[in-house]
Amino acid sequence: MPGPGKVGPGGARAGGPDSPGATAWGCPGDGGTGGNADGERAKKEAKKRELAVWQRISGLQPETEGTMTRSERRHALRKLFKHYERLVREALAEHEADPEKEERTFLWDPVAMICGELGIARRKLSALTKELTGMAAHEVVDKIRAEAIEAKMETELAAIFERRIYGGRPFRQDSYYHGWKWTKILWDMLKDSRKAPHFALAHWAARLGFANYARFRRGVMLAHGGLTPVQLEGRVLQRFAGYYELAEDVGYRRRALGDMYAGQRILEAGQPYTDRWAQAMKERPEWVAAMKAKLGFDEELEELSRAVNKPPLTEREAAIKARAKEIEKAQRRE
Repeated sequence: MPGPGKVGPGGARAGGPDSPGATAWGCPGDGGTGGNADGERAKKEAKKRELAVWQRISGLQPETEGTMTRSERRHALRKLFKHYERLVREALAEHEADPEKEERTFLWDPVAMICGELGIARRKLSALTKELTGMAAHEVVDKIRAEAIEAKMETELAAIFERRIYGGRPFRQDSYYHGWKWTKILWDMLKDSRKAPHFALAHWAARLGFANYARFRRGVMLAHGGLTPVQLEGRVLQRFAGYYELAEDVGYRRRALGDMYAGQRILEAGQPYTDRWAQAMKERPEWVAAMKAKLGFDEELEELSRAVNKPPLTEREAAIKARAKEIEKAQRRE
């Protein structure tokens, strides 16, 4: 056997730079460090390629997870959560645009698909999202779905009231509605329309895209600051009640044109309207137009609703006014 530094059979020095175990910077055992550094880098790159997508996104790895501070761990979880939330929004948008979405039932959610993309088990993903936000993976989906639920409620409730109320017509006022408000009237109508067996909470939730009422309720509470679905409907009804109260003033305008209010009518003819409807038309005409389109309006009152000034006196009313002035002058002379 040739000794170190001597020429071997192949012409290479044993233990020299040309030997099979040598590197460009040194030989094994001669104190060179370049080969070790390159090897470590290669190992790290290979290991990084082996990590799951969710681990590369978050930075949560078995070797580093135990050494992280609480702040560092929250930062890592936050990166994963934001990425997951973005994927959920994309998946739900794709579902709405999918022409074959009818093949998915109301039980479907994109969690399983996203778990496959991230390379993470559903239980593990829920544990991480819960650690950061308190929400499991499917509850994040329900929250995002519930963000647009108020607009859907508006559409459903508008369809109910449009068949029962004509905007602009004053509602009956009896002992039951002593000191009544339109909110109370709308609540009563809504309850009448939702009597069993025609209405069920489970069907209501499924119709709005949720697996069951419990998930629907929790999703709404997460998306709307703790409000339950019933409370959210109450907020919608308050907006509707505000519109009906304004529109009712137009009905009172027509009443004021009758003989019963002839005295007031004669005194105020031709003057600008100062009721709540007139004020709303000045301050928020777009909102009034949107609510008229959504809830409807009495066609007979349409022209009167656009009027800025009170109608001029008719010939009969002008004659009454002239006669009233003559009587007043005669009384003064006496």
